Amino acid sequence: MDLGARRKINGINFLYLKGDSLTRARTHARLMRDEIRTGVPVSLAKKNEWIIRRGLPFLPPNSPLHEVVIWLYRKGLIGMLDRWKKHEYQRVIDIFAEETGLPRETFRESLFHADALMLLARTSVMKHLLKELPASGMPGCSSAVTLANWTKSGNLMACRNMDYPLVGPWEQHATVFFHVPDEKEYLPHVCVATAGVPTAGLTAMNAEGITLCTHAHFGRNVSLGGLPVMEIGNEVVRRARSLNEAIDIARKFRRIGNWAFVITSARENDAVVVEMGSDSTYIRHPEDGFLAHTNFFHTKPLQDQEALISGATCEDLVGRLCRMRQILEPDRGRIGPEELAKTLADHVDFLTGEERVFGNTISVTTTVKSVIFEPALLRMWVSSRDASPTGLGEFAQIDVAKFFDPETWKPENEAAFTSLPTIQGNRVNDDLLEGIRHYRDAYRSWHMNYHEPNFAENALIALRKAVKAFPRDGNLWVQAGLVAFFLRNIDEAKNYFEEALKRVLTVHVRGVATLYTGRCYDLKKDRATALGYYAQSEGIVEPKLKKAFRKGLRRPYRIRDIKSLMLDLQFADTQNY
Repeated sequence: MDLGARRKINGINFLYLKGDSLTRARTHARLMRDEIRTGVPVSLAKKNEWIIRRGLPFLPPNSPLHEVVIWLYRKGLIGMLDRWKKHEYQRVIDIFAEETGLPRETFRESLFHADALMLLARTSVMKHLLKELPASGMPGCSSAVTLANWTKSGNLMACRNMDYPLVGPWEQHATVFFHVPDEKEYLPHVCVATAGVPTAGLTAMNAEGITLCTHAHFGRNVSLGGLPVMEIGNEVVRRARSLNEAIDIARKFRRIGNWAFVITSARENDAVVVEMGSDSTYIRHPEDGFLAHTNFFHTKPLQDQEALISGATCEDLVGRLCRMRQILEPDRGRIGPEELAKTLADHVDFLTGEERVFGNTISVTTTVKSVIFEPALLRMWVSSRDASPTGLGEFAQIDVAKFFDPETWKPENEAAFTSLPTIQGNRVNDDLLEGIRHYRDAYRSWHMNYHEPNFAENALIALRKAVKAFPRDGNLWVQAGLVAFFLRNIDEAKNYFEEALKRVLTVHVRGVATLYTGRCYDLKKDRATALGYYAQSEGIVEPKLKKAFRKGLRRPYRIRDIKSLMLDLQFADTQNY
């Protein structure tokens, strides 16, 4: 136990890691070897390769050229990113490979997954090399901070949903890591991640009451010479004692892509969002005691460089942010962990007021971990549900200082920590919960089981069940229609789209359903009816969707056009039309 120990409490893995950075990495790998070998690193390493393969629809399956492109990705792009030969993370990668028996490339590619995805998006969505390759399976996340004047305890509080497209392995092996470094320059810190993710740079708090939550952005300003953002966040958490120190550390390093850190300081009763391009940094402060962030920049120079992934994506980014304030503001001065837990598990679409399975909701299919911080007390609440969205279950209360103490981890004290106090996240109706469960199955079929020959058919089977379980959600009907359309089940797709148009939708999603209804009639050789749908573009502002309506008026949609369709299943939309 001198260097490490492991427990499972309230269904959550707890790891105590002591020593220098490399010793702690080795202890992590040894204590969680089995979970790592079947968990996130293996799935994460292959994620971008799948996106590349799906982004080359003009090539036949298993084409030799596919393998050439994948080789260029592994050896070229990842090789160029991995320039920091003397950095600590290089040795950590070696240690994880040694301890688990997995290839070193598995850990290297998983470390660079999110940053490499940003580079792929830069060369695709923004119309360069692989122009039909969108940023599929995007990281998300929602964070909110309430300063002392908003809370009933008088302490700053923060909450965070981590949304990541690795549904299943992440939450099943969720782990709270307690780091007690030997290095004098490093602070004890706790981070919430999963087995095989050896960094505190995602969701963390240190012994000085500094918390950090990381958010991904997609923009034009990228750099092949930057450092992985998780390592920059790692530096912030283990070194910073104040907001200014945290900001200085974030400024110090060039980034590969576009990111934001939501950072709070209990001692200063303050918070900031550090918005970062590859070589530019801007700071955003709370407004009237409140701060929230999703995945769009608020600083105009960075905002002007962001990618338009899709109209539904934009609605979702804004909707989640606005909904957090809408929920919490009425309880201003009375907010505690229970209110924040319910916020993280909210399923109301801000733009329509509809309760939904997905779409403009804070709690989403990819919410793989939910956390609440009260840093003044070194206290946190961590979701214990082992399936996404994790906020729909209980949150375990963790008094962090106790777990920094090695006495807590001695075998004779284990009985005192077999369970922890809990609070309940948002409770939803059984029919909504059933719809969420089936939609999660569809998402996993599409994003996690993409190597199976019938992944799309299995996704559609799950979507049929989701629609049946919660038929009032129009977004479900649209998504089922899109997958049926992708599979060329045109009659089924048309029925789904027409049913969706009878329900409450946002203006943009209604436009998507209208466009694809017209396309269904085109494919059924009913051009007159199709033209009637293509003429209904009033109110559409998203330029790519407006262009698709105009194209439909000019010529009929053809069955061969379906092969270039790109679905993500995070939103009731496609990423190209």
